[in-house]
Amino acid sequence: MLVPQADGADNEILVGRYLQIGIIFYIVFQLPGLILWSFYMHNTILWFGLDEEVAAIAQNYTYSILLYGVVEGVNECLLEFLDVVDHEKYSTIFSVISACIHAGTLIAIAASGISNMVAIGLVQTLVELILLFANIIIVVNQGWLDDYWDGLLKTIGLKVCAGTWYKDF
Repeated sequence: MLVPQADGADNEILVGRYLQIGIIFYIVFQLPGLILWSFYMHNTILWFGLDEEVAAIAQNYTYSILLYGVVEGVNECLLEFLDVVDHEKYSTIFSVISACIHAGTLIAIAASGISNMVAIGLVQTLVELILLFANIIIVVNQGWLDDYWDGLLKTIGLKVCAGTWYKDF
């Protein structure tokens, strides 16, 4: 909600800061869930009444996709940012292509007979990393972040925002 307001006011530094803060908040708030699932997936599967072997498989799969969750979130932050700063067509096309790549990857894995959940999780993570890097390369080459680099990389958004919020009172 803040990015469109800052963008409408032509405050590119603030827009970049909000993207930075969005990515930081996503990662910070993702960490408790990652920690929770990495410690309790095994017990949760057992609680659902499944056997020890299934619980072990689920636990190992969880470990293999921990990075996936973070990378996907960072990519989503960037895509949502692009939606707001008038690149929604690209964002939608990239999202659809990404979904097709993910589905195609899973179909290829199933067709090849791979059933090891850790291998599947690692492949999913690798694909998501490649998509994030491809997205970043495309966006940077298009120059869509040029106006926002100062706010995104040259400031510490949390420090700036935390240091000024109390002045409004």
